[in-house]
Amino acid sequence: MGSPEVKSRIQERWERADGRVIVASNAFGLGIDKPDVRVVVHAGPIYQVRSYGQESGRAGRDGQPSEAIIIVGAGKQEALQKHHARLRRQPIVHRAVITEADRKRVEQEKVDRFISGAQCRRVGLDREMDGRVDRVRCEEGEERCDICQVSDAMMEEAEALRQAYQAEQNRMCRPEPILDSGIDIPSSQSVIQSASPRAIQPSSVEVSQSASPEAIQSSSPGVIQPSSPPINEPVSPPAIRPSSPPLDQPSSPDLPRLERVISKAGQNAIAEEVDFQCQQMQRRQAQAYARDQAKAESQAAWELERQLAKWVGRCPVCFIRGFPESKHSVIDCVEEGAAEVRKDWFRMKDRMKDGRIFAAYSCCYDCHVPQAICSKWAHKNGRWKFLPNGTCQFDQIIMPVVISGINEGTDQTCNMIRDQIQRDGVNIGDWDKEGITVEEWEEMYRWFGQKEKWGDVEVSRLVRVFYSIVKGL
Repeated sequence: MGSPEVKSRIQERWERADGRVIVASNAFGLGIDKPDVRVVVHAGPIYQVRSYGQESGRAGRDGQPSEAIIIVGAGKQEALQKHHARLRRQPIVHRAVITEADRKRVEQEKVDRFISGAQCRRVGLDREMDGRVDRVRCEEGEERCDICQVSDAMMEEAEALRQAYQAEQNRMCRPEPILDSGIDIPSSQSVIQSASPRAIQPSSVEVSQSASPEAIQSSSPGVIQPSSPPINEPVSPPAIRPSSPPLDQPSSPDLPRLERVISKAGQNAIAEEVDFQCQQMQRRQAQAYARDQAKAESQAAWELERQLAKWVGRCPVCFIRGFPESKHSVIDCVEEGAAEVRKDWFRMKDRMKDGRIFAAYSCCYDCHVPQAICSKWAHKNGRWKFLPNGTCQFDQIIMPVVISGINEGTDQTCNMIRDQIQRDGVNIGDWDKEGITVEEWEEMYRWFGQKEKWGDVEVSRLVRVFYSIVKGL
């Protein structure tokens, strides 16, 4: 609100730090580079994760801790969390993104997933802003998001319980000092009760109660103290306190045994609680790991569709040769090497289709795109069904790109493809020196046609190689 002059004065005051808080639309952040913004609060709906990433990126540019906060209606985050928990239990079905409505739907799904907190905040932001798909959480040296803070707190709680349990175990294993009756001094041996008032010393020297104190002290390394002054009357045996280390045998076993019973009960309670918490933590960690793996693979499947959309109308030969803006297909390309790529592509396509080399449900057999993405296929009753009237929206992309990478790619690209194939036991020679023989092509066809899973999406290994090539270009 206000005229441009008023807005300019407000911005100048804010940049001079005369005003600590400013309320503006999301367009205000464009071009603003104030380093000490501590908090960015977004009120209202978010339409794109990328746009929000730019807004939140205005905070903390000086490297100091800062916050980005989204205000949503009461109960919305909980509802989104339950929604995404249900989605994780269902098979993932990728729908083609063709119309503007499809793109808006995909953007809204990404926004809802981000708000729900189904994963680390940086995972969604990095995927949108930088195209990174291998992140699973906040990393070392980064300020932790609220999701990772909760996860780390759970880990710290489990570690504290484990340490408490270990400390209790160590305390129970320490030998307890044993006190003689009436004298708070540790003793290494029990007093021998006898009918005669005699005490046996470790040196086997008999000491009579009637002996003088001087004689007693000279014949024994210990100190003998009678319990009553008259030496001519029977008295209780004297206490002998040698310098040898104490033993574990108590002179009064009942009380220590009671202490052990009580400590054992406490120990069992702590052990049960620690075991329960550790089991819960292990279960949560296993579930989190499975979710992260499924998310990473599902993100790769989603990223695959995005890469396919980028390659519509592009020539892989020209792209690899340094002409990324080419707007023709490889069929129409006149560059050197394009004819050889077309020949190898047509031969590979016919051989793999006629020979039924592709594993069942690994891809569309016309365009080689996963059936979860290709518009020629629909998921019905737990199986993929071919649609006679459907069309391949990403035709002439995957196989031409792979052949172009083999024929025209850099040494790094060729080595990457060869390493993936040889890692599974397929032996192929040196492409640069000897070329690829017919037998090696056949081995590669069979390897390309095998199926693997990215999350809940079934793909062929040909798709894996395509994805590796385009991500490396």
